Amino acid sequence: MGRDRYKILDISFPYHITCTISDWYPLFMDPEIVEIIYSSLKFLQKEKLNIYAYVIMENHLHLIAQSESLQSQIQRFKSYTATEILNYLRNISKSKVLNNFNYLNKLTHSKHKLWEEGFHPKMIENVDIMAEKIKYIHENPIRRGYIDNPADWRYSSARNYEGQPGLIDVITDW
Repeated sequence: MGRDRYKILDISFPYHITCTISDWYPLFMDPEIVEIIYSSLKFLQKEKLNIYAYVIMENHLHLIAQSESLQSQIQRFKSYTATEILNYLRNISKSKVLNNFNYLNKLTHSKHKLWEEGFHPKMIENVDIMAEKIKYIHENPIRRGYIDNPADWRYSSARNYEGQPGLIDVITDW
């Protein structure tokens, strides 16, 4: 499928977004790196990014979000987190990991090749699709065999939907 399928067509709708680490490298196994992700999302929420659901897996994340400037906010998110994560890896001397991303940088001539290209936005046009996408997101760790109950995955909005405090606030009334 061409890139035409993955465009922000109407800013009044939320979108299901997927962001993947290059080569599916399991960077999000490190809680410090996940904290960089959360910090960036919290900042963007202050700039009017509405988050309805999310899950952070070991090498990718899913997000349902809506904003008047969603395209640019996700680009900023990926640029900022790439810079911060690469700096963190340099500071803790993870040369093997950095060499992998440096190799990918040379292949693509990209400033930051931590993330795969794009974020594959899929418009959510109604409550049935919203419920389906939220279920898909929250059950991602179950499909991977990590947990049995979605609320047991720390890096997910499933807890928010069960009335428990999550690691970031999400909009559960849609």
